[in-house]
Amino acid sequence: DVAEVMAGGRIDPSTYTVLVQSRIVGTAIMMRVTSGIPRSKLQWSILFVLMLVIIGWNLTPNQFGVQGKESPPSEAVGLVLTVLRVVLSVLCGVFGQRALQESPLPFHVQQAQICTTSLLWSCLMIPPLLHYVYPYVLRKPWSYGLFGGPAVPFGEGFNSIRPWVVVGTYIFREYTVNFCVKNFDALVKNFCHAFSAVLVYYINSFALHAIPFNYVKGIFTIIIGMEIVHFGLAHEVPSVGDNTADVEDKLTGDVS
Repeated sequence: DVAEVMAGGRIDPSTYTVLVQSRIVGTAIMMRVTSGIPRSKLQWSILFVLMLVIIGWNLTPNQFGVQGKESPPSEAVGLVLTVLRVVLSVLCGVFGQRALQESPLPFHVQQAQICTTSLLWSCLMIPPLLHYVYPYVLRKPWSYGLFGGPAVPFGEGFNSIRPWVVVGTYIFREYTVNFCVKNFDALVKNFCHAFSAVLVYYINSFALHAIPFNYVKGIFTIIIGMEIVHFGLAHEVPSVGDNTADVEDKLTGDVS
């Protein structure tokens, strides 16, 4: 998260989008290398197509013909931080999956261990944050209160429900992501992230009316959803020990 925030102002959005979405294929490759999980040629093809579609969806403007803000030029620091963010995301996802799935402990015990470790780490980080970060932040103007910015129609700052909704959903996200990794795998987690971005886009367009709906992006969202379904329906690579009848059953989907 820190690398993502620090890379935001040091690299142009298009380069950042391409690098970040490479984690879909990167996660599949890392799972193949570390855990030996095979993928069929069709599944690899779907992963690459899904990555390209998500990149195209992110690069499509919300409204054509509107002059956007100039992006900062790409810098070495921004590229390094973005690559670091992707690598850490892939490694933490894959090795976190192995830790969650190989442990005999129930999920709620594992989550309690994760929360305890996070709490201890946060306590260690409070002194440097107070010394380096907070003095700089507190010198900034606070026109709208602690959380900053108007939140029409939900109010402003502490008077808004927005900050508390964000905090609640963030906590809920931590539990649901770990639960997903525990019962599925890290690749499914990336699929959920991609679909959630699409869902947020529709909420902003039709529920909050914050951005105009773009039909090109709408087509991209349909393709993203279809490719995620296609990956789930694609058959896995048959095991070496399967006989001819079992292989035919797996390829035709007639397993009873």
